[in-house]
Amino acid sequence: MRSYFGIILGLMPESPEKHYLHNLFLEAERAMTWEISLNSLGTDLDEGMWALGHFRKKLAKKKVIFTLRPSEDRFKHPFDRWKFWEHETPEWLRTLIKDPRNEVYVDWELDLVQWVQRNRLNCLIPWSKIGVSYYDFEGGKKLEFLDYCSRALRATKAKAFLKFVIMAKHQRDVQRLLDLASFYNNDPRPFIFFAMGKEGEESRRKCLVWGSAGTYGYLPGRASAAPGQLSLQELFSDPDVRTIVMPD
Repeated sequence: MRSYFGIILGLMPESPEKHYLHNLFLEAERAMTWEISLNSLGTDLDEGMWALGHFRKKLAKKKVIFTLRPSEDRFKHPFDRWKFWEHETPEWLRTLIKDPRNEVYVDWELDLVQWVQRNRLNCLIPWSKIGVSYYDFEGGKKLEFLDYCSRALRATKAKAFLKFVIMAKHQRDVQRLLDLASFYNNDPRPFIFFAMGKEGEESRRKCLVWGSAGTYGYLPGRASAAPGQLSLQELFSDPDVRTIVMPD
């Protein structure tokens, strides 16, 4: 048994400097997959993406997921995010993502994918390179609502992966997640699922055993991307995780 994405290392570059990025990628080499947050590059995304372009050959050899999350002041509306991916990314990045020979993907939020499908828009990035995610950062959502979001996720055209993540305030929330995850058993797309928060820590270790296509970690000494996230060392110290991401 082997997880498709294994340990996904959330990378939030704090500087577009080449030397900084070189050291960051060197530290991250042990993880199977890198998730690179473009938001963390700062307000001047052009400068940040220009710096990333120096590492395009390295990125082409890894499994990489690029993200651009909505915030209060930028990319809040799906149109702004679609416009960024379609028209504002540099040519090298679009080429890297579209190339069928590598494993470089984008992670689009559920509202963005639904908006694109509802408006019947064409995408320069093929659906085979687009993953779709739903995050419940607050927790406490009713099961009926979570079930609706789970069904909406499965109904999208995204083919790279599906991701369903909730905040766990009680252990019963983790059980809810497992119940919903069972509906993905017959879906051929890689499915990533786990719970956030203190109550969700154990799910971040065990989700690979439960069938998740990946779990998230962070580099010690650097910021974690979400509550309850475990360091790369903590994940590798778990025998179940090692068995799946480093099989004999």
